[in-house]
Amino acid sequence: MRKENIFVVVIIALMVIGCGAPTNPTPLPIQSPTLFAQSTFTSLPTVTKESAIPTSTPESPLKTSGPFFTYLRDVDGVQQIVMMDADGDGRKVIELPKETKDYSPYSEIDMNYVSPDGKWLAFYSGFAGNYWFEKEIGEGPFDLTLNLLDLTTEKRHTIIPILSKEYPNNFTDAAKQLNNPDITAAMLQGAFLHGITQAIAWSPDEQYLAFAGQMDGLSSDLYVYEMETKTIRRLSSGDQELQWINWSPDGKWILHGSTYEAGEGMTFDIYAAAVDGSSVKQFSRTSSYMILWLSSHAYFEHENENVFGDYGLRLVDINTSKITKIWDGSYLSYSVDKSGNFLVLTTLTPDISPYVYETGSSSDFVPGLYLIDLSTLLKTKIEFPSDGIFIDYSAIPFDLGGHIFVLIGEGSNSYFLSKNMELISLELRGAKISISPDSNYWVAVTGKTINVYSADNVLVNSIPLSVSNVNRSDLNWRPDSSGLFLVDDTLIYSVNILNGETRLLENKLINNFGNFGPQYKWIDGQ
Repeated sequence: MRKENIFVVVIIALMVIGCGAPTNPTPLPIQSPTLFAQSTFTSLPTVTKESAIPTSTPESPLKTSGPFFTYLRDVDGVQQIVMMDADGDGRKVIELPKETKDYSPYSEIDMNYVSPDGKWLAFYSGFAGNYWFEKEIGEGPFDLTLNLLDLTTEKRHTIIPILSKEYPNNFTDAAKQLNNPDITAAMLQGAFLHGITQAIAWSPDEQYLAFAGQMDGLSSDLYVYEMETKTIRRLSSGDQELQWINWSPDGKWILHGSTYEAGEGMTFDIYAAAVDGSSVKQFSRTSSYMILWLSSHAYFEHENENVFGDYGLRLVDINTSKITKIWDGSYLSYSVDKSGNFLVLTTLTPDISPYVYETGSSSDFVPGLYLIDLSTLLKTKIEFPSDGIFIDYSAIPFDLGGHIFVLIGEGSNSYFLSKNMELISLELRGAKISISPDSNYWVAVTGKTINVYSADNVLVNSIPLSVSNVNRSDLNWRPDSSGLFLVDDTLIYSVNILNGETRLLENKLINNFGNFGPQYKWIDGQ
């Protein structure tokens, strides 16, 4: 997992000149969640038939039953979802509901709002107030509502209004109930508005939609909508406002982060709710919402600050509630191999909290890339030829030919890395590297060329490109490994890796930069 950090220069400077060792801050009190009896809404709003959704835009129809490369595009101000055959020929185009064209914090969508099977789109209608950073919430009506659009029939279904009857007076009531001078009604209001439409996620099996709602209390809580029974269950309750939701890979747990205040320096209390409603666990407090799952019950979390960047990497096990420290110090990026046994970390400071670290306190520490065995926590520095600065390197999993990672050097050569620390130079600088789903090929994009290699590293094709910015392009393999889609800003190209054919398929993709979630993904079918 790599995060561009504009404060790397500051961190390195601090390493050189030293920094003070401020007193460790006193830990804030941890809120204990209370699991309320699950209230099942038996009298849900009936399906509402509103104004007719425009029919699909005439284009060459789909020719297969999937998989489909699915993306969001904007055509003359009209937002659409496009499902495209894997060969790039047939398409199904659906115009989005009118609410999603308002570009408000309640109507913006991304591909996370589309169910994994491509059958449903979740979206919001109505109003909950002005932007979260404004003091005045504005005038109603306050009618924020969760909806579903059936992407097979293009029919719209109203699920439930998600605000209470007391809204927005509930923020004043909540502040009084908390009786904490450091937590004001304005803070609660801002945190609610910041997270209310960001905290939503489909389960991996698309049977549930988890979302934040404020129907039953003074704050937003976690709910799940069950697609088969069309019922809603409340899974948690607390004083904080829900900010994000993240399902475990097996769909049994719903991670969610909550806070009292949104903005710079915000922190989240992280909870895990069992989807069957049997328990809610609270683990830790973190300043980052970036979660990487290692398994169905274990995930990585870390801290983030402007001064230190990312630091405090740790592994949390939901089943045992055990938290394992991986690296206390600052780092630039990390990646886990596909087996889940090894982690590569680009370190900046020693394995000590940056709050207490001073230059010279660990004279034998050398910043650089470290390989960590996750079963033993043994940390080994990766030594490689000094043909570039270590912070240029990032790692991606690579499970071909006995290699577990490929180390990508932005201005330096890239290397294969095996678990016995053997390095093989690729003589590739700043390449984008990706492995085919069937593991028979891998590609390296360098300059304006895609080089295609076999699993035993033999060059089998070299395909010229006509993209504007390779460094910002993204590679998406066809599920059958016969080719890939290359996304370059608003453009989508189809590339056949065997015959070298390259076609421009789309030039109106909604640009992903600045949005919370992806604007394209593969779905299995409908």
